Amino acid sequence: MARVSMGTVTSIAANATNANVMTGQIYERLPADALLWLGVTQSATGLLVDFLVGGVNMLQAFAPSLQNRTPQYPQDYPLRGTEGHENAQLILRVVNTTAGALSLFWLVELEEVPE
Repeated sequence: MARVSMGTVTSIAANATNANVMTGQIYERLPADALLWLGVTQSATGLLVDFLVGGVNMLQAFAPSLQNRTPQYPQDYPLRGTEGHENAQLILRVVNTTAGALSLFWLVELEEVPE
């Protein structure tokens, strides 16, 4: 694995929680020890994001910036170069605290740590 990116736009229903927007992604579990970058933005105020790597909370109740677009580096990346170990599960949990559906724009980048 060289440096890879995965991400998309995920709609979060009103007053709902998505336990892991990364479920089903190729790199939901790390194939090797890696450095991770997380970029997040939201369409409007009301989303809170948690990011866990192998069960360790790296980001808790984080309110992404209101950009309504794909995250841009560095301003939309609250995590830059966080370490993750082989086979660690990545969990990007999102809570919508509003009475309307909102969009989360997210991007996770992985870079294998050389042995």
